[in-house]
Amino acid sequence: MQEWQRRVMGTLWNVYSFFVLYANIDDFDPTKFTVPPAERPLIDRWLLSRLNTTIRDVRSALDVFNSMTATRAIDEFIDELSNWYVRRNRRRFWKGAMDQDKIAAYLTLYEALTTLTALMAPFTPFLTEELYQNLVRSVDHAARLSVHMQDYPAVDKSLIDEDLQSEMIIARDIVYLGRAVRSKSGVKVRQPASALYFVMPRATLLREELIDLIKDELNVKEVSPASDTTRFVSYSAKPNFKLLGRRFGKEVQTLATVLTTVPENVLAQAVLSEQPLAVELAGVPIKLELSELDLRVQEREGFSAESSSGLTVIMDLHLTPELVAEGHVREVISKLQSMRKEAGFEVEDKIFVYYEGEHILEEAIALHRQLILDEVLAVELTKCQNSDSFVQEWDINGHHITLGVKRV
Repeated sequence: MQEWQRRVMGTLWNVYSFFVLYANIDDFDPTKFTVPPAERPLIDRWLLSRLNTTIRDVRSALDVFNSMTATRAIDEFIDELSNWYVRRNRRRFWKGAMDQDKIAAYLTLYEALTTLTALMAPFTPFLTEELYQNLVRSVDHAARLSVHMQDYPAVDKSLIDEDLQSEMIIARDIVYLGRAVRSKSGVKVRQPASALYFVMPRATLLREELIDLIKDELNVKEVSPASDTTRFVSYSAKPNFKLLGRRFGKEVQTLATVLTTVPENVLAQAVLSEQPLAVELAGVPIKLELSELDLRVQEREGFSAESSSGLTVIMDLHLTPELVAEGHVREVISKLQSMRKEAGFEVEDKIFVYYEGEHILEEAIALHRQLILDEVLAVELTKCQNSDSFVQEWDINGHHITLGVKRV
């Protein structure tokens, strides 16, 4: 029970606290703004679709008194709300201008939280009451006195987009495997990569907005589908003699020779689709289960790949000087964000940034000056030391730099 409270209730409270923090900073009143769902960004429409499929699933489960299935659906939505939607959209809340994009983000998160509060009311009556009073009653005094006096949430079928939800699952799977590639290769997420390719058994065309999302999430410059993986990965197969020896006897040696003639693209297709490999032995068609083969998958130089459930992701790890420089800058940004917190600055505080270090880092900073200013809420980036600032020395990928931050 304590683990569930920490994992689910703690996560919901963190999302709620995030919304309240920035809504208070911007003095955001949800009753004063309207952005039709159709005019909101793709990820907002995805969240509203997921919210309504969750309502549908919870109501269906409760109709047959299946509280376990109902709570599981809520748990999954809270996880996606926090670890995908909020994490992907933090910058929309951080930015200064209250434009339509920022308003849409506020409205979408507000609608998700208030609907979720009503949906969870029978399960967590006290927590949801506290959220309701602060989220709803504080801005709408005509609202029902209690969350428990509200009608239970109803499904809005017009907001459900099953195709979008399916595509988002694929995008998240690509991101998951992309992270695994970086981890296996020892390449930090802050180091931009030049390209990422994905291969699936069935042709899938992801929307451009989802391609952009994958680029940003994995810090790669280009993302595109590939027809096969043999450009990036080599395949070979030998018999598992212990298994196939029992099945084919002395002919297993002949089978080993046959396997050396199987084209790489045929092997790749079997591996990617997780289907048996079809070959001929002495003129007789046979099928070999992948578990009966000793498969060798070797990444070609400069590429790294990961596969799961028929999806393969390949990352091009060749680094140009420009990519290396941007990687240095993203490390600098991370250090400056850490210094903001350590110096006790508020999230909305604008700052001055001072720097002095090795030439390679100074050149990278000059090249990506605007990126740094935007990411750390800086109004000025100066190449010098300032004794009045909060100063720390850092090692950035083996290069020394001194950074200083000062509140405006």
